[in-house]
Amino acid sequence: MSINDSIAVKSKTDLHPVREPVVYTTVSLLTLCTILVGFSFFWNINNLHQDKIDHVLSEARSNWNKDQAFRGWATKHGGLYVKPNARTQPSPYLSHIPNRDIVTTDGMKLTLLNPAFMMRQMTEEYEDSYGIKGRITAKIVLNPINKADEWEAKALNAFEIGETEVYEEALIDGSLYLRYMKPMSMKQGCMKCHGHLGIKVGEIHGGVSISIPMKSYISIVDSTTQSILITHLLILFLGYLGIIAYGWMAKKRDVERLNFETELKQHQKILEEQVLIRTKELKEKEKEAQENAKRLDQIMDTAAEGIITSDISGTIESFNHAAEDIFGFTAKEIIGKNIDLLIPGSLKHKHSEYVERYVKTGESVIVGVGREVQAQRKDGSVFPASIAISDMQFNQKRIFTAIIHDITHIKQNESALIEAKEDAEKANLVKSEFLSSMSHDLRTPLNAVLGFGQLLEGNPSEPLTKDQSEYVEQILNGGKHLLNLINDILDLAKIEADKVELFIEELDLHSILDECIILIQPLAEEHNIQINENYKNQDNKFIKADNTRLKQILLNILSNAIKYNKKNGSITIEHQIIDKNKLRLNIKDTGLGISDDKKGNMFTPFFRIDANNSSAEGTGIGLTISKKLIEIMNGNINFVSEIGKGSTFWIEIPLIERVENQQDNLITNQSNKYLMFDKLEASVLYVEDNAANIRLMKSLTGNIEGLKLMVAINARDGIALAKEKQPDIIILDINLPDMNGIDVFKELGNLPETAHIPVIALSAAASNSDIQKGLSAGFKYYLTKPMDLNEIISAMKSLLKTNTV
Repeated sequence: MSINDSIAVKSKTDLHPVREPVVYTTVSLLTLCTILVGFSFFWNINNLHQDKIDHVLSEARSNWNKDQAFRGWATKHGGLYVKPNARTQPSPYLSHIPNRDIVTTDGMKLTLLNPAFMMRQMTEEYEDSYGIKGRITAKIVLNPINKADEWEAKALNAFEIGETEVYEEALIDGSLYLRYMKPMSMKQGCMKCHGHLGIKVGEIHGGVSISIPMKSYISIVDSTTQSILITHLLILFLGYLGIIAYGWMAKKRDVERLNFETELKQHQKILEEQVLIRTKELKEKEKEAQENAKRLDQIMDTAAEGIITSDISGTIESFNHAAEDIFGFTAKEIIGKNIDLLIPGSLKHKHSEYVERYVKTGESVIVGVGREVQAQRKDGSVFPASIAISDMQFNQKRIFTAIIHDITHIKQNESALIEAKEDAEKANLVKSEFLSSMSHDLRTPLNAVLGFGQLLEGNPSEPLTKDQSEYVEQILNGGKHLLNLINDILDLAKIEADKVELFIEELDLHSILDECIILIQPLAEEHNIQINENYKNQDNKFIKADNTRLKQILLNILSNAIKYNKKNGSITIEHQIIDKNKLRLNIKDTGLGISDDKKGNMFTPFFRIDANNSSAEGTGIGLTISKKLIEIMNGNINFVSEIGKGSTFWIEIPLIERVENQQDNLITNQSNKYLMFDKLEASVLYVEDNAANIRLMKSLTGNIEGLKLMVAINARDGIALAKEKQPDIIILDINLPDMNGIDVFKELGNLPETAHIPVIALSAAASNSDIQKGLSAGFKYYLTKPMDLNEIISAMKSLLKTNTV
């Protein structure tokens, strides 16, 4: 056996005891590194998810407190009397309460709503706008609709054993929500409606739940999780690389040392030769180790994040290129200095306290926790940063590693988004003000056109000639058409500005169709069009929509089917069930049909078929408005058409599965072109600054025997005249030059001389919100311009309670 063979045998038999500690150390370091990085990752993710829950809980509690404030106010006032409508009927669950239904002195029927009913309606409307769900429930309920579901029942049981709030993440309609619930105790004010249920004051009788959609929060968590994962994978990779390099070098050195000692003992003569060989090998290994260390330094310096290491005293030991770019220091300038140089003056003391506490107690405030901090550059400027700090023992020395990311641009983007949101809200406000101004400014001149036209047409004491009657009819038709154009254009603008006011409720389909046919029948008779009401042979259905807007859509489709039909044609109306949640209503005509090249433009604003040749009036935006409105109501609209055979327009609308007989509430068309010039023994004060409107009112009242008219052209003169003359009725414009009409009304109500005088609002501010605001203020009537003269006369008659002569 040769000397080299002997060495090889010794190496094979003796090296394992040396390798095992190296392998064990390497595996231990790899395991430790994995545990530390894994701990840091899951720590960060856990805190991120906890922050998400905390934010959603905060929003849920705020919404709950808001609901309780509303409920508390309503309870203190014993509920609220409202005018019943299709959505809000007298509650059968309050029938035991005296005076549940009352009639006001002027004959208006009111019914009492309890806070629970009002709160449910409010939360339903709030859900449609913001996606936040709310419910009120109890084990014993007045209304079965408030019966607790399985989760709510468990929450109610928890409240009985002392829990003050319950929350849980849950799927609702396929989306993740945080369900939150707090108990309600019986208040003295609640006994009015719920006292007969046997619950005593102070006892818990139910709870209010809030469901907050978590989609936006989850999106933020997913984005942040990805960033944290990438950062920790990078740290883990660098840690593995360093540990493996260390283990590999240690193993090599142990092998060389063992071989050297073995050769020294057994072969002194060979030692001299081997020394030269081994010396050369050591130099090569040292060079290789240096290259590996250099490679590791290059990896550190090419990392996208700033990486800084320091010892327990805060002395900086390494500072990569990314850190140089972030802080403005070179590695040469900062290594050996204290890390306090990178911390703003006001935070240095706190940082030292955190490190000292961690070293002594292991309690972590900054180590192992990803957080946002304020950092300081070389030039003294302070900037926001995201930092993750970890520590490890290396060669009996504690090393802290900080991975830092400059988030200045993120904060700037957040500020920019907030500023953009504020700008958008300001723009929407300006657009809303413009729409309100446009509605007023366009209706004001039309008031004079249509008002004087009605006077000419409807005055039986001064009949017109046949030609004059035709001229006036053309003026009125043109004015009404212009008013329709204005309403359509303003409707479209409101839809685009997201200012449409919808009141979604359960509707009787056949009743809605009956009302529309009554309204459209005169136009059909004028064009000799037969309407086939096939739907009356089908089972009635209930749908979910806005009553007014749905009729607007149907009247638009029906009027188009009449105007673009052929002579002596017909229209067929029928419906079908698409699925359990959708109903399709078909309106089929026998017109000429729509060519393929025009089908794609049917819902385009201002597009009209044969606009140059057709005698049919219209703006070309009726179908555009209909499409936008039906889509807002979660429906759809479309059509099929064939040249020479006609068209079928259809709408799809949410269906409600219920069977219930409801009394038809049909609208009749009983307009009369002749004005009701009856005798009225009364005095009227008209407060108006527009000369044309004043002249129109003088002409109207001048034809009514016994009616005396007084006029004031501004608010102050109107108030003074009302105090002095004390008229029987005041007709008040809202947009006066010196004072808002609602403020005038309030001042009149505070004066003992005028508080008893009924006031009619007459304004070109004609939106639903304007009308509701006026009626809520206390006006007896809120009439809009252009004036309907019969409507004004009827309102005065009602207030004066005078028999016509």
